[in-house]
Amino acid sequence: MTELQHPELNNQHEANLIPDPGDHFLSSSAQQRSTTFTRDSLDSYIIKAMEGWQIPGVAVAVVKDGKVVFMKGYGVKEAGKAENVDTNTLFMIGSNTKAFTATALAQLQAEGLLQLNDPVRKYLPDFTLHDPGLPSTPLSGTC
Repeated sequence: MTELQHPELNNQHEANLIPDPGDHFLSSSAQQRSTTFTRDSLDSYIIKAMEGWQIPGVAVAVVKDGKVVFMKGYGVKEAGKAENVDTNTLFMIGSNTKAFTATALAQLQAEGLLQLNDPVRKYLPDFTLHDPGLPSTPLSGTC
């Protein structure tokens, strides 16, 4: 199914693609072509992923060097409905927070700021659970 055959993907909100200031060595027309190519490539990738995963809508933001360089909503908020996704659409995050927490802990260990085998109370001394043995569980056992 192509983009034109997929009515839920035709309701895309326009992207805000900010040119990279590091591209100052390019002419303005070359910068525009580069920006257009990047936007079109990203659009194509996202649309194909949405079709493949049967996702009715998604909001995408790309952050580079701490700055948002791309924001766009694709598709609809709910399959079969007409309300479009935009850059301000809120989605339920579900169990993704577990993966975010595990990734953050792994990054902190890689930076030498904590050890996953340390007890939770080493970092959160007031941490308590119903089972008094659990706060002594290593961080690696919490995810």
